[in-house]
Amino acid sequence: MLDPLQEEVFRYIQRYILRNGHSPSEIQIGQNFSPALSRRKVRSILQTLVEARYLKFTDAPRRGIRLGCSKVPNNELIIMGVIPAGGPVEPLETDQVLNISELLLKANRYVLQVIGNSMTGDNICHGDYILCEQRNKAKDGDIVVALINGKETTLKRLQTNPDNTISLLSSNPDHLPMVYPAKSVQIRGVYLGLIRLL
Repeated sequence: MLDPLQEEVFRYIQRYILRNGHSPSEIQIGQNFSPALSRRKVRSILQTLVEARYLKFTDAPRRGIRLGCSKVPNNELIIMGVIPAGGPVEPLETDQVLNISELLLKANRYVLQVIGNSMTGDNICHGDYILCEQRNKAKDGDIVVALINGKETTLKRLQTNPDNTISLLSSNPDHLPMVYPAKSVQIRGVYLGLIRLL
């Protein structure tokens, strides 16, 4: 467990390495903080980070610091900045972090792996992992985990109909709507997003 200063030093080093391809010097690390950290204090913090496997030292005479075994304090990832998907522009950097625990890891959330291609119109593809929130109610238009007749489950978009039926809609035009009496469909969760590693 890191104290706040140790975590802040690790964050600075991590951002620096990711942006520049090499580590900052001990002097740069110390000068990044206000008040500045002494070389002795920087070395003490670095040693703690190495012992905790957040960092490792190499044989390089200068800038011999490398990131360790993919450990991240508080399950956070650095938001390096924003990047346009249109024409290129100068990089826009931030010092923000994305807390994976706060974003994903809550007691009422779970992950399912998708099998099939009925939701490709919503960019949900075969093999994707989807993040769902456990709920027994949903709004029209939500993508839901539906239990049908207490036996089968499916991922579809919810539509309630005036005749007391429920339509479970695919986003792939090759798949027809599935229509059931309302009492035959139970909502077991609502889709929040997906995880796809290429």
